[in-house]
This record gives sequence, structure tokens and C-alpha cells, in this order.
Amino acid sequence: MQVSKKISTVILGLIVFICLVNLTDKPVHASSYLNGNDYAKNATMLVKAKRNMQVYQVKTGKYEAANTFSKYSTLKKGSKIYTSGWKMATGGYTIRSTRKYVASNRSFYIIITDKPTKWYSKIITWHNGTPGFAQGYWHTQNETFWINGTHYWDRISGWNKVGGKKYRYPYHGMEKMRYYKYGNHYVLNGVYTQTGNYSTFNLTRSANHKKLLIKESATSYYTLLSGNR
Repeated sequence: MQVSKKISTVILGLIVFICLVNLTDKPVHASSYLNGNDYAKNATMLVKAKRNMQVYQVKTGKYEAANTFSKYSTLKKGSKIYTSGWKMATGGYTIRSTRKYVASNRSFYIIITDKPTKWYSKIITWHNGTPGFAQGYWHTQNETFWINGTHYWDRISGWNKVGGKKYRYPYHGMEKMRYYKYGNHYVLNGVYTQTGNYSTFNLTRSANHKKLLIKESATSYYTLLSGNR
């Protein structure tokens, strides 16, 4: 019996030793590198270069301070590319194009300059109508908005009474709508049907699909809720 117990103890020890060896032999994976595609996503503004500019390729590190820069090419005057439009923490303005300046998991491209608005001019691409995500009925506490492919209308919310008859205020607003996208914002433009004057305002998609953020003239963004009132 004692011999059998000794054999069992030896076998158990060997099993534990083998398990420990397997654990220590497995390679330890280093923390992942920063993703160059994540940087490139910030380049959403279409621009045209007004002068030749040096382009740098950035190889990503495991943290931002470990990114490395190398000269890549010269962006020629007249070239059309997308840029971030603001200075990134990397020290430059992220750019991308459909062919030459294409990011990867480990690289992306930037232009380094202290005069960001001097090297490009914005290219605005207008689209007729209104953004699909914004179409439908929206409301605040006092107003109801109806946004469709060609119009942006609003009215006072709720029912009203004259005598025994209920009625709603009529819609009024803008027609001949068009828009362009700038970053995460949508700039809309239309003409007021009552005055013939053009007006511009901003929309932003909310993380909650039942909410829409809107900004008119110099006001800050306020929230529209989904639904007709």
C-alpha cells in the first residue's frame, strides 16, 4: 500500500510539473499597438491643397508617445484629400485618400504645420434633400417638426379649440432642402416658403436613435425627440 501511495504521489507531482511547464512556455502577448485606421477615421473633411506640403507616414506604437514619423511624399498643390481639420494629439493633421494615403492597422499619414488653414481650401459637396436619419416627425415640448426629403417644416404642438372644433396649427418652414456633411455634423440649407429667404442650420445624429440634435444660428445644440405631438 505504501509503495502504491508513493507511486501516486510521484505521478501527481509529474502532472503538476508538466502543467507548470506548459503555462510558462506559452508566449506572453504584448499589449496591442495603436490602430492607424482609428486615426484615419478623423479625416472627414474634403479639401483641396493650395500649396505643396510634406506628408509624413506614422508607424503606431503601443502608446501615442511611441509613434514614429518618417517622410513619405509631397502632397502636390491642387490635390484633393480628406483631412481631420484640427490638430491631432499626434502633432499634425491626419489625412487620407482612396489610393495613396490609405491607413492600415499599423500606419497612417499626417501633415505637420502651424498654419492649418493656409494649406487647403474646403470642398463642399451638397446633396439634395435631407439626411435619411433625420427624416420623420420630431418634437420639443412646444413644437413639432416634420422633416422629409424636400422640406423642413414645424408647427406649434398639440390640439387647439375654437368653439367646439379641434384643430392643429398648420406647418410652415423651408423647402428646396440640401445638405453636406462636415465631420459628425450635417449642415442643412433651405428657403423659407413665406419669405423666400435662405437659411442654414446644423443637425447631429444622437447615439440614441430617438433623439436628434439641432443647432440654429448662434444657439447651442438642443434636442428633438422622436414622434408627432
